[in-house]
Amino acid sequence: MANPQKENGYTAIANEILDEVARRKFSGSQFRILMAIWRLTYGFQRKSHAISLNLLVEKTGLNKDTVKQQIKKLYDNKVIVIVKEATFNSPREIGFNKNYDEWLIPRDDTQGDNEHTGGQMTPSGSNATPTGGQSTPPTGGQMTPYRKKKKEINTTTEERPKTENPFAFFEQNFGVITPFVSDEMNFWLDNEHFDEPERVMILAMQEALSNNVRRWSYVNRILIDWSNLGLKRVRDIEAHKVEYKRRTERQRASPRQEITPHYRRA
Repeated sequence: MANPQKENGYTAIANEILDEVARRKFSGSQFRILMAIWRLTYGFQRKSHAISLNLLVEKTGLNKDTVKQQIKKLYDNKVIVIVKEATFNSPREIGFNKNYDEWLIPRDDTQGDNEHTGGQMTPSGSNATPTGGQSTPPTGGQMTPYRKKKKEINTTTEERPKTENPFAFFEQNFGVITPFVSDEMNFWLDNEHFDEPERVMILAMQEALSNNVRRWSYVNRILIDWSNLGLKRVRDIEAHKVEYKRRTERQRASPRQEITPHYRRA
């Protein structure tokens, strides 16, 4: 049986902040991320901390794409601040903006209509009408589209291919992950160099293995090259490789043109 005690640690949050967060239209994912950020900052008596996407995934149970999207929305709406950008050695440092007057998340200004039932839910104010006439349309008409939408979301989630863990792939094919290699891998995974960072990193490892090289420095060089070329997704990289191979084959097939030295030209 769970038996949490305040003596074992607690996170001090001002009641004013909790009241304001409750009034704002945060999504469920955003609220879970905020809770994790509070735990990692205020929970350790600090205003900000270097927090990676992987750590937020671990703390919230959300998938990485959701965390990345909601972190961006919280930043764009001035709820969190980026104290320091990420480096090769550490993820970006994130802090909570307690000045809620700057937040762009709208307030929920409803007057508690959902707390009442019966006549106050209808324009007429009659207690008999909602029970008989007006309760049926919401059940039949308004709930069905919502169920369809939920079903579509679940279908999309089920059909999305599972991405292999790049850390596990590295250990299986390259060896032990040192702290330095772990930091550099997290740098590529946590920043927006690629739209599919896990798949791109594994593809870079596969490229290294195909060239019989089992060094992280070689994989890192591949990732730098792809990033400099603006290749964001696996399909972009594959298309680039096909085009490069085709261009190389054309160059080999075409006869070499003899270059006439400048001093022999008329």
